[in-house]
Amino acid sequence: MYRYLDRRTDELSLAEGFVVEVTRKWVGAVSARRCPADAIAADFLARGLMGGIGAFHRILMLLNVRGSMPLGFAREGCERIAEGEALLLSILQNECCRPETLRCIFAQNHVAEVCGAAIDDFNAALHVAGLSLQ
Repeated sequence: MYRYLDRRTDELSLAEGFVVEVTRKWVGAVSARRCPADAIAADFLARGLMGGIGAFHRILMLLNVRGSMPLGFAREGCERIAEGEALLLSILQNECCRPETLRCIFAQNHVAEVCGAAIDDFNAALHVAGLSLQ
C-alpha cells in the first residue's frame, strides 16, 4: 500500500491509472447518488473490459458497504493517490498478503472470501484486456 500512497497519478502504469480513474468515478457517482456502474461503463467498454465491470463493482460495493473502516478516495483529477486507492491497488496485486488484508478490512470471513473471488475475476478480465496489474 505504501508504495502507492501519495504518489503522483502520472507515475502509474496504464492498468494502475485505469483502476484509480474508474474508482474515483465510481466513488463520485455514489456520493452524487447516481448509479456507479453506469458512471464507469464507458471506460470499461472503451478498454474491452466489460467482462470485468461486475467484479469491479462487487469489490467497491463490498469495501463501501461491508468494510470495517472508512476509506479515503480522491476526487477525479487529483494528482495524488489517496489511502483507499493505494489500498485497492495493493490488494489487487499482492496475492500473498491478500487473504490477511481482506480479513482485516471485513469483519466476516465469508465477505473477505467473496471480495477475494471478485478480485480474482477482475484481475482475469484485466489480463484478457492486456491491462495486467501483476
